[in-house]
Amino acid sequence: MPAASRTLCFALVAALAFTPLLAAEKASPTSPDDPTSASLEALLAGEFALQSGRLDDAAQAYLDAARQADDVALAERATRIALLAKDDKRAAQALDLWRKQGGEGLNLAAAEAVLAIRRGNEREARKHLTELLQTPGDAGWRQALGVLSGGARDPKQAARLLDKLVDSGRIPNKLQAWLAFGGLAQALEQPELVERIVAEVVERFPGEARVGLLRASQLRENGKTDEARKLLESLAAQAGDDAELRRAIADEY
Repeated sequence: MPAASRTLCFALVAALAFTPLLAAEKASPTSPDDPTSASLEALLAGEFALQSGRLDDAAQAYLDAARQADDVALAERATRIALLAKDDKRAAQALDLWRKQGGEGLNLAAAEAVLAIRRGNEREARKHLTELLQTPGDAGWRQALGVLSGGARDPKQAARLLDKLVDSGRIPNKLQAWLAFGGLAQALEQPELVERIVAEVVERFPGEARVGLLRASQLRENGKTDEARKLLESLAAQAGDDAELRRAIADEY
């Protein structure tokens, strides 16, 4: 398939593997008996270590602070930093604390998926990725995309996980989601997986102009140039003021 079509139809709506780290809350005056007061030293040490790029030290300090303050936000922050540092041992400890302190939702599921992937437990990872993908709205599948984009140990592992998710029908029935995961497959240099996703997109969203562009590319690759040209002509009539789509159609001629 031509590179121009890939660029348009599989434009990576690249989600970061992790959402931005939570900023530490400014300490307010507390009594000596307040748990937050006991954790302040560890919290400051963690922040200084983080600013200095010493992620291992930062993860440990935030984990200590989270334990002392019994604070779910600090446990989440410790988990994120440990994952960024690729410190699986501390990440597991922080994640366990985060869960015990009442952590829940998409961020927790994403962190659990990343840790499972790092440990090579792909079955467990798929469970958490499925949880993300089945969440209503767009936030869940974007988190899953981010996990696969940045959480895998290597491209082959990411491709293997994505392949299983496509096989099991876990990708949401949304054009943007399919294009995003198709873009990921392209970035992972998995042409067979890309073609499978293209076929799914064409079947699921036949009325979409950009899907028609994918179909035209397939027709041309299969030697059906006349059919491809006719389809492109009909797409040009639908393009209206969409300059990006018009350029992509022109590139296909």
